Amino acid sequence: MAKISELLAKLEMDELMEAVQQELDNGTDPLEILKEGEAGMIKVGELFSAGEYFVSDLMMSGEMFKEVGEMLEP
Repeated sequence: MAKISELLAKLEMDELMEAVQQELDNGTDPLEILKEGEAGMIKVGELFSAGEYFVSDLMMSGEMFKEVGEMLEP
């Protein structure tokens, strides 16, 4: 499931949504998926701090994380 955090950190939107759906289909606890998303967001923050990502990347990752959260709603 670490794939979710990696995809979020790499800003791979389509692949991320597919991975989240696959985890849901496999019966993975939504809270575990959310924790993986949070790990990806931490990585995005680290990349921003290192000067590798810009504000637009932060905004995109936030939107991706929001969409993951919407997928996990009951």
